[in-house]
Amino acid sequence: MIRFAPLVVLVTVGCTDPRDITPPGEDVSSKAERITQAAPDVDLEAASAANTALALSLLARHPHGNFLFSPSSITTATSMVEVGARGNTRVGIIKALQQTLPEAQHHRAMNTLEAAIESRGVNAKGKDGRPFRLVATNQLFAKKGQHFEQPYLDTLAQEYGAGVRLLDFSTDAARVSINQWVSQRTEGKIGQLFAPNALAGVSLAVVNTLYFNAAWDEVFDKASTQPYPFTLLDGSKPEVTMMRNSKLKGAKAALVDGTQVLELLYDGQDVSLVVLAPPVGKFADVVGGLDAAKLHDLVKRAEPHLYDVRLPKFEFANSFELVDDLKALGMADAFDASRADFSGMTGKPELYVPAAVHQAIIILDENGTEAAAATSFGFAPTALPQSTEVIIDRPFLFFIRDVKTGLVLFAGRVVDPR
Repeated sequence: MIRFAPLVVLVTVGCTDPRDITPPGEDVSSKAERITQAAPDVDLEAASAANTALALSLLARHPHGNFLFSPSSITTATSMVEVGARGNTRVGIIKALQQTLPEAQHHRAMNTLEAAIESRGVNAKGKDGRPFRLVATNQLFAKKGQHFEQPYLDTLAQEYGAGVRLLDFSTDAARVSINQWVSQRTEGKIGQLFAPNALAGVSLAVVNTLYFNAAWDEVFDKASTQPYPFTLLDGSKPEVTMMRNSKLKGAKAALVDGTQVLELLYDGQDVSLVVLAPPVGKFADVVGGLDAAKLHDLVKRAEPHLYDVRLPKFEFANSFELVDDLKALGMADAFDASRADFSGMTGKPELYVPAAVHQAIIILDENGTEAAAATSFGFAPTALPQSTEVIIDRPFLFFIRDVKTGLVLFAGRVVDPR
């Protein structure tokens, strides 16, 4: 199962949609409303290609073991950060996102793409028998008293539908509230995006969530699910739980230079699963040579036919820090307290990003697929608090002790440091 960080679910009376529940706090409102004017198709293609390029870059940086993440969630959250970035900080973010569009066009394209995915699956079913769900949500959480530039708030509202919620970051309550918010919007699949003390020193969190729940367009009969050998990278062949549908009419497939391409539709036929299975012994070579254009070409070469498909069932979760990945892709200044410039947010270069986290979960079985993801950037002040001078210039005692229990491990006295 792929799972984003789990959160504690809030319960309220008279609320039929869990997404309507908001954590306690005060909203910072923008008079601007989300813009519905769509970006041109050429901009959508460019934004989608950049997102694919980011996905392949991150896959290349995590080459071992099962790995799961949401490129869309990461791109959206990073784009909201970009809105407030200036100078080299902004240049680095654009480079990391592999963004080719001018800034205003990029944000409008992200707006249009998010609106598009949320329109999918009308009258379609989820894997749990309930309606199809594909829901993206954006939000900022800030400490009380934090100033924001109005143009920043307006762009977030217009292009990302995001507001700002003011919370008390001096206690653990802010972390709990944000975790609750994420949990609600991922239907409990990500329950703890932030671990205890993860927000210490943080004054602003930019958060995106993405939740997906869809049935297959043509489901797999559970009676046909059987153990089947699966060749691992080391050549061993353990048996795995393999689903089978011997009469898939809506699937597309192709064998391209030994790589098996498979595309399966979800109910409503708005969303699909694409699988690429390189030849045995060629996995690293094929993956290493893949780029956005080649992936697009492989999908196009898949053709409709009547197929007998076997596909493993699987579920797993991933959680990882994004800082090193984004630094490597060019977004270094944002994480440096001495160089970060987010003056577009607050009017001053007073913030930097000490933490960026991503969590994801997926469950794929005979009925369909459920997946969730969450991405967050935590901001902290760049200026250190004024220090109080302490000078140990006379004989002293010292104690080395266990913080939790108070157990003294070492004790001493120094009367002549020479």
